[in-house]
Amino acid sequence: MNIKNQPIPECNNGCPINKFPDGTTTTLTKSNVRSNNSFTNEDLLYSVYQTYQKTFTPMYIQNNLLQLTNPNNYNRLNDPMGPSNIFIIRHVEKNIDNYVTPTNENTYYAANCNGIYRSIHLPKFINNLGSNGFPITAIVIPNATMDINLNGNVSIRYQQTLTFSAWLLNIPVYMFSYPNCAQPYDATTAINIFTNTSLRGKNILVSWQHADAQSLTNQLVQCYNYFKQGGTVQNLNNTTLYDVSTEEWWQQNTPVSPQYQYNKIQSPQTKPHHPFPYQKYSQYLPYWNTNSYDKVYWLSQTNSPNNLTFDIFHQNITTCSNGCPLLIGLLQWAYVLNGENEYANDGKCLPPS
Repeated sequence: MNIKNQPIPECNNGCPINKFPDGTTTTLTKSNVRSNNSFTNEDLLYSVYQTYQKTFTPMYIQNNLLQLTNPNNYNRLNDPMGPSNIFIIRHVEKNIDNYVTPTNENTYYAANCNGIYRSIHLPKFINNLGSNGFPITAIVIPNATMDINLNGNVSIRYQQTLTFSAWLLNIPVYMFSYPNCAQPYDATTAINIFTNTSLRGKNILVSWQHADAQSLTNQLVQCYNYFKQGGTVQNLNNTTLYDVSTEEWWQQNTPVSPQYQYNKIQSPQTKPHHPFPYQKYSQYLPYWNTNSYDKVYWLSQTNSPNNLTFDIFHQNITTCSNGCPLLIGLLQWAYVLNGENEYANDGKCLPPS
């Protein structure tokens, strides 16, 4: 291979010099870059990383690293199983909004310009969570989808959503799902989130597929109910989890107003996306609209003693794409028409007719 030599950095005390130590690029112009090549893209990225090392999350992790990495601090018998707080967001905006066939080259493989813009702002969102008392010390995303023959699309948009944040803020990334499967059919991700010793008692951020976020959230509630009813880690699997009801919990914790609660769910016209019987799901689960990217689902075991609570808030990151704040009680995969998972009014941000 003929690999081109990379520029030799200017060094000080054994490290490359940060050419923008104040976090600004006021001295950077097209003319001086073209004239003397003073600054490169690598210079800018290095400066961005160094600037973020002084922000909340990297400082918190560095100052608490021994405590965060010692399992004995998070496996006490009296502590609840699972993370203290789970924040679920959708992947960032994608290339196109329609499914494709394996012969179509226009897949939604990557994020679009708005998605990249959102991913760049998510580190500040994470730091804001930390400043509000919820420092994020783990990120969970699905495995990449890289076999177009399985379901007609390929995707790295989950990785693009939070990889930049993980890199800037020094947060570890966990992937528990099978390859090419955003929503593990046997609740692999939900079970691992509640049983992985490295996540117990932590605050974690999850990026997921919007049509599967409802299933994942319900499975996490099932895990919580399973352990609250005296279940053990040794006996927890997809079979035992299927029989754990969440109906009463959702009745007490739903954000869906009565006029948007749907108790008559039509039968799916295609094979369900997950094996959980639909009667195991509640009419009180919030639906995640196809045009909603700003929403955050929040499951907390710290807001109320010995209780799991649910709330929805927003990232407050504005892009050039349209948003949809509508909350409705509707099973995400129950309305299936012509192979699409959205109901008729979903794209219009209206409830079902």
